[in-house]
Amino acid sequence: KETSTAVNQRVKAAEEAAVEIDAACKQYTEVATRGSILYFVIADLANINPMYQFSLFYFVRLFKTCMDKAAKSDDIDIRMTNLGNQILNGIFQNVCRGLFEDNKLTCSFLIATALQRHAGEISPTEWSLLLRGVGLLDMSGRPANPDSDFFTEKMWDFVYAIQMYSADRCPDLCQEIAENLEDWKDWVQHEMPHLQPMPNNYEERSQLHYFHYLLLLKGLAQEKLLVAIQEHTRRCLGED
Repeated sequence: KETSTAVNQRVKAAEEAAVEIDAACKQYTEVATRGSILYFVIADLANINPMYQFSLFYFVRLFKTCMDKAAKSDDIDIRMTNLGNQILNGIFQNVCRGLFEDNKLTCSFLIATALQRHAGEISPTEWSLLLRGVGLLDMSGRPANPDSDFFTEKMWDFVYAIQMYSADRCPDLCQEIAENLEDWKDWVQHEMPHLQPMPNNYEERSQLHYFHYLLLLKGLAQEKLLVAIQEHTRRCLGED
């Protein structure tokens, strides 16, 4: 009987410890998720240049090193922030040492957007629109081009695509541009539209993500898209 009681007590203690361990592990799920996102972005760099080969073994070793270097804290929120920042910065800096200069911005942009897509800040259709263009969108409901001398039909198709693919944020984009045409033309022609508020503070009124700046510039001023991507990456990942 005494043995049975002792065994039951140990089983109960083991079950309680398992619950505590499981709860502690779940607190760090966000760190593991960030690590997996970073790994798949880095693994896909081989599609840019076959020379960019990073093994899982290398990544795991680097990931563990970053965790060890992260500042300790008894506060779980602070600890999570420290881990997230150290993992992002450490892995990015180490990987960038093996990249050509021209590809470093591409790498940082892919990391930024991968994190934002996972968080739901960028939808799959918006991401596809930036990478692949309008695609097979039904144009039967597209409003008339308000100024065919300024907006080519291809440009206006892209604006309509933004409206349709981001209908939860800017369902009235075409109407907004048509009703404030001169202001939007000035914005597009500005030397640095990516740093300027949209006409009538449309981005604030519609609660647009900065990614929508990229979409608009891809459609209306592609020559200014690169600097907008740099700004987007800076806002997401920071100056470093």
